[in-house]
Amino acid sequence: MPAGGGSAMILRLGKRFIRRRLFPGQTTADGFNPKRTMSDGIHLQVSVPQQVLTVYAGELILWQAPVSTSAYGIGIEPNSYKTPPGWHVIAEKIGDDAPWGSVFESRRPTGEVWSPNNPPSFKDLVLTRILWLAGETPENATTQARFIYFHGTNHENKIGTPCSHGCIRLRNDAMIRLYDEVAVGTRVLIEP
Repeated sequence: MPAGGGSAMILRLGKRFIRRRLFPGQTTADGFNPKRTMSDGIHLQVSVPQQVLTVYAGELILWQAPVSTSAYGIGIEPNSYKTPPGWHVIAEKIGDDAPWGSVFESRRPTGEVWSPNNPPSFKDLVLTRILWLAGETPENATTQARFIYFHGTNHENKIGTPCSHGCIRLRNDAMIRLYDEVAVGTRVLIEP
């Protein structure tokens, strides 16, 4: 969570992406309020055994998508490349209106756009959008410092099997849909 208890969001300004912090009760000029999702009951659940993301409104399942969690299993240890279990919150959204397949390094767009027609690569790319997670409990407090995200991938053919380095990968179309439907402050349960 950002200093001062605010929520952070990313805004696109021309070709640049900027971060903006929102403090409790504050809204943007267009009326966005990160607390909205809590009152709407939108929350996410990631089932590690099933490799499935479920998007809920209250107890109603809105939609599901296959994911890829860590190839190293579940865990909270720093530098373990494991997916952290438990309750989290979306702390930052990065990549508003970025093109499908945009490549991000250190949470910044490189200007490169990946295509499925590119030659196969062993490199694990962070693509399209990023939802940066923060842990809600002392047990998973290192989640944000470990740079655990939801993000698109260049390995869409591996979605549905655990093969990430700790993050939760989605197909790029599903990543855009998820990004558009959630807000900073949306709660996420990662179930081992």
